[in-house]
Amino acid sequence: MKKVFIAGPIPEKGLEILKAHFEVEMYEGEGIIDKETLKTGVKDAFGLVSLLSTEVDQEVIDSGSNLQFIANYGAGFNNVDVDYARSKNIDVSNTPKASTNSTAELTMAILLAAARRVAEGDRLMRNEGFNGWAPLFFRGREVSGKKLGIIGLGEIGTAVARRAKGFDM
Repeated sequence: MKKVFIAGPIPEKGLEILKAHFEVEMYEGEGIIDKETLKTGVKDAFGLVSLLSTEVDQEVIDSGSNLQFIANYGAGFNNVDVDYARSKNIDVSNTPKASTNSTAELTMAILLAAARRVAEGDRLMRNEGFNGWAPLFFRGREVSGKKLGIIGLGEIGTAVARRAKGFDM
């Protein structure tokens, strides 16, 4: 069975799919994989699943003499030397929609937290406690009826816009 090296943790569903077709070896260390461990991992691998935090440069690619594909777990390719990989006849792919919903949801969570002063309120409760209600106490701002500027309406920007519409923005 051909080996696929995974440069860090990925969702269980993806891991199951890979295990059905390949011998899977995954980096399970703390933090981002270092270059030497990555080079060792791809040494005899048929494929590499890289994360956006994994730099896949010429040195890493040259370490994988059997490497046939690099599957980048993320929407972009900024971390992979795509031109060099393709010059070595290595297919490179990504997962453009893997993080669309979670990124859009996190964007809205941060927007609401900032508007409603959630972090400030949390700090106050942890440090001083609740001293009673007052009409303007941690009032924050409503997002309803506000204009939201979104730079770029790709998959993620469009998903944010759909969610913002639900808040009458």
